[in-house]
Amino acid sequence: EEEYSRYWHGYVVILRFLLLFFNYYEIRLVNGIFQTLIFAGVMYFILKSKGIKYALALATSYILLMPAALAQCLQYSWTYYITFGALLIYLKFKSYLEEGEHYIYFFLLIGIATTYLDLLTYPLLTWGFVIIWWLLMQEKKESVVSNLLKVIYSGIAWVMGYALMWIGKWVAGSLVLR
Repeated sequence: EEEYSRYWHGYVVILRFLLLFFNYYEIRLVNGIFQTLIFAGVMYFILKSKGIKYALALATSYILLMPAALAQCLQYSWTYYITFGALLIYLKFKSYLEEGEHYIYFFLLIGIATTYLDLLTYPLLTWGFVIIWWLLMQEKKESVVSNLLKVIYSGIAWVMGYALMWIGKWVAGSLVLR
């Protein structure tokens, strides 16, 4: 018997709850529907604010994630939800997140969610994809230095959230499992 006390699949909490109401096939079906709805929401905001060229770029990146396969694999879906959910939140609350330093807390929360729900599949997508679209969606021209600082600060915030949540999970697991 192997002891695996330091790792935590946070998505299993949600999956176990869903298994009370749905079978595995139904969960995968609902998963695909929710992923499509989130993608449609993001497409709506991008089409509305930037037009068809940007929407086609988003659609291309979405297709490269293999949506049909992604909807079937529940483990990999969580990174998708964090990434596209964060992008949807950013597009909806863009003006608030861009004022002051609110974006730093936003990326901190993205890092925390990534560690809790995913940790090992492809976590950097949750930062990289969102920061790229963040830079593309800016309405006012900012200097290269300003944009570079945003990338650096958002990356540091994401890593801090990711690392602190991982350490917290490790400590909690150690306390519970001794």
